[in-house]
Amino acid sequence: MTRALRSAIARITEALPDAGRALDRAVRTGTFCAFEPDRADGIRFRFVRSRVNGTPPR
Repeated sequence: MTRALRSAIARITEALPDAGRALDRAVRTGTFCAFEPDRADGIRFRFVRSRVNGTPPR
């Protein structure tokens, strides 16, 4: 799992350097995996419902 996550983060970093660095700092791996962003990074998430294959969101 660690290798797959780190590989994905590396690919994200190539395309979106700021996002990749933020993920690199926030993702913890080991016995358990966790996403623990530092509030000082100012990361905010916005979730938007969208249609998938023409099907309206529930």
